[in-house]
Amino acid sequence: MISESPELGLRHAEAVLGRVLLSPEWLPPGTRVDRWEVVARLGAGGYGTTYSVRRAGRPQGRLYALKLSRRPGERWFAREAELLTRVRHRSVVRLSTYGVWRLGPVEHPYLVMEYVEGESLYEWALARNPTARQVTGLLVQVLEALAAAHREGALHRDFKGDNVLVAPDGKVKVLDWGAGWYAGAPVLTATARLPPGSPRYYSPQLFMWRVLSERRPGASSPYAYSVADELYAVGVTFYRLLTDQYPAAQWGMPREASEPHGLRSVRNLNPYVPEELSEALMRLLAFEPERRPESTALLADELRQRLVDVGPAWNAPLFDWRERTASGSRTTLEAEEVRGPVMPGQEVALRDARVRHLEAVRRLREARELRRRDPAKVAAAEARSLRAIQARVCGGRSHPLFWGAFAVLLVGPLVAGFTVWGLRRAVVHEEPPQAVSGARNVQQMAPRPGPEEARRPSTGTSPPVPFPQEKEAMTPPSPQQAAVIPTPARSGTLKRCSAAVGAAVLTACTGAQVRPDASRCPTGSLEAMRKLGLNKGGGASVYTDVTQPGLGSEKLIVHDGPIVSLVIQQYGNLPEGTRLYGRLWTGEGRVTGRYTKAELPDGSIYPVCFVYGNHDGGEWVEGSKPGAVRMPRTFAYTVVHEFP
Repeated sequence: MISESPELGLRHAEAVLGRVLLSPEWLPPGTRVDRWEVVARLGAGGYGTTYSVRRAGRPQGRLYALKLSRRPGERWFAREAELLTRVRHRSVVRLSTYGVWRLGPVEHPYLVMEYVEGESLYEWALARNPTARQVTGLLVQVLEALAAAHREGALHRDFKGDNVLVAPDGKVKVLDWGAGWYAGAPVLTATARLPPGSPRYYSPQLFMWRVLSERRPGASSPYAYSVADELYAVGVTFYRLLTDQYPAAQWGMPREASEPHGLRSVRNLNPYVPEELSEALMRLLAFEPERRPESTALLADELRQRLVDVGPAWNAPLFDWRERTASGSRTTLEAEEVRGPVMPGQEVALRDARVRHLEAVRRLREARELRRRDPAKVAAAEARSLRAIQARVCGGRSHPLFWGAFAVLLVGPLVAGFTVWGLRRAVVHEEPPQAVSGARNVQQMAPRPGPEEARRPSTGTSPPVPFPQEKEAMTPPSPQQAAVIPTPARSGTLKRCSAAVGAAVLTACTGAQVRPDASRCPTGSLEAMRKLGLNKGGGASVYTDVTQPGLGSEKLIVHDGPIVSLVIQQYGNLPEGTRLYGRLWTGEGRVTGRYTKAELPDGSIYPVCFVYGNHDGGEWVEGSKPGAVRMPRTFAYTVVHEFP
């Protein structure tokens, strides 16, 4: 795979790393931004890149989130800083400080904010099977955060699920106020006419204004974004959360006052949603602004009062449970070759058409699966949340053995308890008690799934339209991340933690994960690799882990989990400097890796299907141990059409 000597390859890798990483968009760990030291890259948005940082010289200090401008002298940052100093609320991300970092001859503004570990609102919902009570609780927190901004004369103007973070304890933080506005805010470029944001979240009035302004440039006056537009964006967000699809665009006046034109109600698409919650969201999505709630604060109070006295339906899962198909099942649509007579010269065209057809069928199946939740994935997500909470309760200094055993203790009873819990729910129809985790007064974010829910029939509604990701995922996650959760009382904590550790040590042990089973490539990857000129079996050199830049020929240590590698040798149309996102497994004496996403230097992203090294991965280097394997800094990837 690697065509040059190890020494030359390493020097070339270091040159590529220096060229790519020495920029605001990709700072390696340890980089100093004034008095802040970079820990890890968290993600990127429209105007800046976000890093987890600590104060320089404090390796065990508190984590913060630093948002660094991509372009020099970006004026959005000063306006966002001013807005966050005005808006103070427990559900609004808190600004710590801001400044300007000089990188060579140019200056890049930056903001330092509180660090919050969690999942975006959509990721949180897809990883769990939430109840109406839980979703309404998140909606109330969001409305209260926006109400605090509205009282200060400020608007978010880019509200969507990707800008809402749900912490492991269920607390919400509204992020990314860069597109926000406040009374007296300076005018920035074209935003005097059209506010920034995502078109899927535009109100009908804003959407029609945009269409008309594009047809007659300069003829229309600037659009006055209002609270009513923000309320509509909140409605779109929670409509998608509960139905796994966006609401249909509303054109013209509604034919009936009772239902918006062309818009199906939430309850019509998901009958498990209580009528009161469905009606509240449909009010947010009303065509006329005057028919939407008067304010975010009033709607938040109304929903909070409603949660005081609700029936059992508000505590039931909102989605069907997925039933696993037989491992040996196969349909005729999955045949690899074209059968029957083929005209001469048409073999390649038919084969390409076959691949596109299979990809379309796969996307349709995935769309139909959106409203179903996998019990195993739900249990795993809940376990991660409870481990994060327990880490704060116990001070975050427990031995790693504790966490491996704690996961076994938690997930094991969840899986084994499906039958008992399901039978209890089938016989007893009273409202179940709220499950409480090891942390005092912290409610679990999802009920424990049972077989009765797993066998619940489908709703019979039409499949939702697949939707694109609107924002780059926050990858790779940093192992040092810690949840921002109010520290609970210490009384009784040591006793609870000691008992848990003792039970964990007796029942479980840690170890490297084994090689995963064979699986299909990501949706669209075969077509993407064909466009990039990447053939099966081909490959090129990569720098194994961009988060561990180093000089010399020493090996680096890799672990089970996410990995970001850097392409240092062009192959096809995949250039040097491309970042490959994937995952590594270090079990069975070999390192197995799979890459599923490629981010080119120009920012374009493609789904891919690569393996780390050759098909069988790479062998451990001397001095390795389970879970911490020594590997060369430069290795290779191989293009495959399915993961072995």
